[in-house]
Amino acid sequence: MRYVSDEKLEESGAPVFFVSYARSKPANSPVLPPHETNAHVQRLFRDLTQHVNQLVPLSAGCDPGFMDMTMTGGALWERELRTNAGSCQVLICLLSPPYLRSEWCAMEWDIFSAREVVRRSDGKPASETMIVPVLWVPILEELPKMIDEVTLFSPRDLHDSNISPMYEREGLYGILNTDPGAYPALVWKLAKHIQVLQAKYEVLPKVPDSIDGLNRHFFKEPG
Repeated sequence: MRYVSDEKLEESGAPVFFVSYARSKPANSPVLPPHETNAHVQRLFRDLTQHVNQLVPLSAGCDPGFMDMTMTGGALWERELRTNAGSCQVLICLLSPPYLRSEWCAMEWDIFSAREVVRRSDGKPASETMIVPVLWVPILEELPKMIDEVTLFSPRDLHDSNISPMYEREGLYGILNTDPGAYPALVWKLAKHIQVLQAKYEVLPKVPDSIDGLNRHFFKEPG
């Protein structure tokens, strides 16, 4: 697999975080009005962007975060996803049953996990992962090995000790629907987690020049 040169990467600022999620298509219904099925994901992205913009010193031209908000596809869309997954510092993965079967989510994970993580203090390789799986909705099946090996985001030092167990049962999307008052504290803690990771470690850029050869499945294919 070939990769984009560092010179080309330097032409555009890389985001601090990348939100990877299973994109939902609006359901067609003659009865119900049009509904933006990804509205809650977009809210999370806006809130994280606002917090990270305050918490992290950004270089000129850098955005706090990136999230794909289109369903259009095409070469430019693909290149944008490859570039941001291959240059951001933290990958936020919103886990859900559709996420586990999304080819694009698997490819975003594959691009990011192939990059080297180094300590900012001395530039030496670090064993720390910069992938942050976030429970978006409850998942009743066993997680794929590559995801299960990464520690799930779950803060423990919240002002209300009931929030973390509720998040582990319901996920962020579930909390937005059952106890929205608990949501801001979780998002703030997630933003602070991004701040800490970004301050300690750097993920070196590595952008593939195409999606050919990328892993498209979290689960092993039959046979």
